[in-house]
Amino acid sequence: MRLLIALMAIVFSTSLAHARNIDVSGMWLGSYQYDSAPSRVPVITAMVIEQNGQSLSARMIEENTSQNPKLVGRPSRLTGFINGKSITLLKTYDDGAESIEYRFEVSVIDGNKQIQGTWQLANMTGSAEYMQIKF
Repeated sequence: MRLLIALMAIVFSTSLAHARNIDVSGMWLGSYQYDSAPSRVPVITAMVIEQNGQSLSARMIEENTSQNPKLVGRPSRLTGFINGKSITLLKTYDDGAESIEYRFEVSVIDGNKQIQGTWQLANMTGSAEYMQIKF
């Protein structure tokens, strides 16, 4: 019985150590979708995440979703943190058109190559999914 408890403790502590060592730094390509308009085409985005310990910062570009037809893409900044495989990001557009904050709650899956989860802005919600791009 003691051996079983010791083995379980080793497996659990190894899992925690592995979860703490997740590094999501790099380029990610993906999209987000609106729950209220499932037939709407997903918004394609690309982002570069920098990780410093548990702190995250990112730059994102997406297709033009603003009211300004002169913009080619729509840039934003994201800040947040990672806790195990759970990521929380706050996104703020910085294109001068408007300042909107989105909250992303996502998880790292598939051997740390994929991020999936949800986003929220006031009463709007949706899903988000990203794949890490390696060069």
